[in-house]
Amino acid sequence: MVALGLGRFAYALLLPPMRQALGWGYTEAGLMNTANAVGYLSGSLLAPWLIRRMGLRTAFRAMLLLTALSILAMSAARPFGFMLALRGLTGFTGAVVFIAAGTLISLLAAEHSAQAGLLLGLNVGGIGIGILLAGLLLPLVLTSGDAERWRNGWVILGALALAACVMAATPWQPQAPSHPMATGQGHVPQPAVTIWHLWPALAAYFMFGLGYVSYMTFIIAFLQSQGVPPLTASLVFGALGVGVIASSFVWRRVIDRAQRGHAIAMTMGATAVATLLPLVVVSLPAVFASSVIFGLSFLAVVSAITAFVRREFPKSDWTRGLAIFTIVFALGQSFGPTITGALSDWLGGLNIGLAFSAVVLVGGVVLALGQRRGRVVGGDF
Repeated sequence: MVALGLGRFAYALLLPPMRQALGWGYTEAGLMNTANAVGYLSGSLLAPWLIRRMGLRTAFRAMLLLTALSILAMSAARPFGFMLALRGLTGFTGAVVFIAAGTLISLLAAEHSAQAGLLLGLNVGGIGIGILLAGLLLPLVLTSGDAERWRNGWVILGALALAACVMAATPWQPQAPSHPMATGQGHVPQPAVTIWHLWPALAAYFMFGLGYVSYMTFIIAFLQSQGVPPLTASLVFGALGVGVIASSFVWRRVIDRAQRGHAIAMTMGATAVATLLPLVVVSLPAVFASSVIFGLSFLAVVSAITAFVRREFPKSDWTRGLAIFTIVFALGQSFGPTITGALSDWLGGLNIGLAFSAVVLVGGVVLALGQRRGRVVGGDF
C-alpha cells in the first residue's frame, strides 16, 4: 500500500494539477517517475545488504516509515531538484520494503504451500488498496480551484502512509527454521547461483518495467486530455485499484500451476490488451474496462515473478533472487516514463507514448514464452 500504491502510483492523479501549477511538459512529468524508478533501482541493489545488516523485519519497518515521511515531505517541496530527490528517496526505501515484504510473504507461503498463490497475490493486493484509497480521497482536494491543491493531495497520501506504518508495526514472524537474513545477526554465507539460463524471464521483466509504468504515470493525464472530468478520472483510477485487489483471486491458480514463463506471459499479455484498449475504443466504458483489466493483470506479473523465483532459487537465495529480478525491472521502469513523456511532447500527444508501451509489453510476452525450465547451480553470477 505505502511503497507502491501511495509512493509511486498515486502520483498519476496528482500529475495534471502539478503540471498546470508548475508549468511542466510531459518530459518533466515523466522525469519525476524516472527519479522514483532510479531510486527504486538503487534500493534494489542495496536491499540484500541492508536486510542482512538490519534484519528482515527491522529493515521492513524502518524503510516503511521513511517512505511515508518522504511522501508527506512532497507537500512542502518547492524546487524541481528537491522534488526529484524526494521522489528518488521514496523509490529507494520503497524497493527495500518491497523486497523485504516479498521475502516475508515467500516464507509464509512456504509454511502454507497450498495457499501460496493466494498469499503472493494478497501481498501485492495492498498496492490496490493504496490506489483505491487515492482514487476515492484525492478528489476531495483535486476538484477545488486552488492552484496549490496538489500539495494537499500529498498531505492526504502522507497521512494514509503513516497510518499504515502503525498497522504494520508488528508484522508476522516466520516459524523456525527462519530465513537466514531474518535475524540480522551477522553475515550468513549465501550460496552463489548462476542465472543466465533465466535470461528470457529477466528480459521479459525488463520489458514489463519499461512498458507498464507509462500507463500508470500518464493514464490520468491522457484521460483529461481527452476531456474526461477530473472526478471521473479519479473513479477510473479507483477502479484500477479494485482490479489490483481482486487480482490475487483471479490469477492464483495460473500462478500456482503454470510452468516455465507461461504465467508471466499470460499476465503481461492481459496488461498489453488493457493498455491498447482506450487507444482503439474511444468510449468511457472502454476506459473503465481498460482500468479494471490493467489492475487485474499488471501486479499479477509481479506475483508470477515472485512465484518463479521461489521455484528457480533455493530458499536461502530467495532475497537475492528477488533483488536480481527487481533490479532488472527497475532498469526498465527508469527509462519508461521519460521515453513516453519525450515521445508525447515530440509527437504531440500521449496516444503515441501509450502505444509504444503496448508494443513493449507484447515484446515481453514473446520473451516470457521462450523461458524454459531451468536449474539454479553453484557459481558466480
